[in-house]
Amino acid sequence: MKIPKANIQSQMTQKLIHLLSELETTNRQCMNSDGKKYLDDIWKLLGQPSYDELRAAQETARDKAGIPQHIIDNYDDVTPEDIKNMHKEEE
Repeated sequence: MKIPKANIQSQMTQKLIHLLSELETTNRQCMNSDGKKYLDDIWKLLGQPSYDELRAAQETARDKAGIPQHIIDNYDDVTPEDIKNMHKEEE
């Protein structure tokens, strides 16, 4: 029997992913371990990476790009333009 997968292209699923992402961003630190596990399980059902997997991938990408940790810590919304400017400042 085939396990059904979420259609991540549908507007409804995209909205669900967006809302879950907002929930995780604003409330993950306040969640108990069960809440975090349930949220990670929901991400898995949607075929998306869990919080820990996403953080690990971000750290790997940051390390490859050479972005200093203080940039990541101080800016939640670093744009590609910010990164270009950072590299210009280093030159």
